[in-house]
Amino acid sequence: MTDKITKQDIAYQRLYRNGLLSSFDSVLDSVSALVGIQSQLQQFAEVSIWNRCGNKITTSELAENYTNHKIINIWSQRCTLHMCTDDDWDMLCDVYQNRTWGKKYNELFPVEYDYLQKWVHDECHQKKALHKKDLLEKIKEKMAPLLSENDYFDYFFIRSCCINGLIFGQPDKPSIKTFIPYKKVRKDKWQQDENRVLKSTENMMFRYFSFYGPATLADFCHWSGLPSGQAKAAFKNIADKLHAFSFDKKEYYTDKNRICGDMMRDRLFLLGKFDPLFVSYKHKDWIASEKQVKGIWQSAARVEAVVLEGTEILGTWRHILKGKKMSLRVIPFDKIKACSRKKIALRAEQLASFWNKELDAVVYE
Repeated sequence: MTDKITKQDIAYQRLYRNGLLSSFDSVLDSVSALVGIQSQLQQFAEVSIWNRCGNKITTSELAENYTNHKIINIWSQRCTLHMCTDDDWDMLCDVYQNRTWGKKYNELFPVEYDYLQKWVHDECHQKKALHKKDLLEKIKEKMAPLLSENDYFDYFFIRSCCINGLIFGQPDKPSIKTFIPYKKVRKDKWQQDENRVLKSTENMMFRYFSFYGPATLADFCHWSGLPSGQAKAAFKNIADKLHAFSFDKKEYYTDKNRICGDMMRDRLFLLGKFDPLFVSYKHKDWIASEKQVKGIWQSAARVEAVVLEGTEILGTWRHILKGKKMSLRVIPFDKIKACSRKKIALRAEQLASFWNKELDAVVYE
């Protein structure tokens, strides 16, 4: 790393470390390195993994990881649904055990909350799986007289059960249908231990700087949703493992032992909605212009799917699946060159194949 580093150097390093310009060896390697993949839209979470595994994976391979519970669904970073590896479940419980979103229903309705937790615990011991519809019906039965329709108690309760090690969601499309009890993957349930919080935060932070870096502490807090105090306490204990440099009056950090190799700098990607690269940094100007920021980061925390060539954002994209066919609609930010359109067509064919479809058309607006 030289003192003459540029914004583009930072962008290329992020693409490399994040698995786009240097593919991960396997699905589990990808999900583990990135500490989970945001997955409220399951099919795009799979596109994120596919983009980082060099087209070497299939939807059937992903499905196998879901059914054998090597990849699970829980609510972790920013209280948002993620796919993570089973091995990381305890670590994420340690880090996020006391992080809440919205009202603290366990404090507002302690009797009802304890009743529902015990019901879930008992159901998990009696059954191999807990269907989401049954869980929602039980919540409604107990809480409907106490809550208005939009109070989000069900979201809070299910998330709490996941981040306290009781159940996890089995990834499914278009959304979770089944929750799996902890006994399917481990003998003992996760238990809260304040002594593990700092070490688990350090583990997560080191992976962030290794696979999302170069990045700032503010970037880590944006990605993780953790307060600066918890982040700074963990940072003190891993700082000697990181390489630091200054750019544009900010301090950036990377894993000093993970060196970026040769890159195909003009590769083109169809990044899915909520791609890890686009939800993990506080500031967006490292990759996007002001016009592009408005077109990608939408209201209600929505992040559009992006056409990326090298470090240049060409536009956003959407798709239509109909029968055995897939069509792609590209919304350019500016005129797209003929050579780039050829790359888009090729990448669209590869994406269609991943989805077991045939490419019908690529349409530009």
